[in-house]
Amino acid sequence: MSAKSINLEEFRSLLDEKLVPLKSEISELNSKFEEMRSFIDMTNEKYEEVMSMLGERDVERKQIISENKILKSTVQMMESHVKQFRESINKMEQYSRRESLEIKGIPVTKDENTDELVTKVGEYNIVNKLIVVLLPWRAGGPRAGSETKTFWRQ
Repeated sequence: MSAKSINLEEFRSLLDEKLVPLKSEISELNSKFEEMRSFIDMTNEKYEEVMSMLGERDVERKQIISENKILKSTVQMMESHVKQFRESINKMEQYSRRESLEIKGIPVTKDENTDELVTKVGEYNIVNKLIVVLLPWRAGGPRAGSETKTFWRQ
């Protein structure tokens, strides 16, 4: 067996020859690693920005939910007030008509006198009570100059 011996200079040149492509690959890998590192840093910054924005939006969302609850409560309270006002107005309207009598089924005639008409209807009144006619009129409002009439049914 013969062993080939090489001197130090030959060993170095052989080693350099083998290491040059590895150095080149390591340099390329280092470059790619630095690119990846800068990409990860940028991605991390964007992630932090998104998380910050989400935190702000969450605070805004909670404020909107709180305001929405207040507004719903206010609307319910106002609806309750409106209902009470309507009931109160209805009671006042009913009270204002407490002495009103509506007579239906009498045809409209030309130049009719509602005072006489109510008096004639009152003559046929079945109930034996005093009837006071304050302002007789057809639907649409009282006539100007209407007088108060009082009659008895006998």
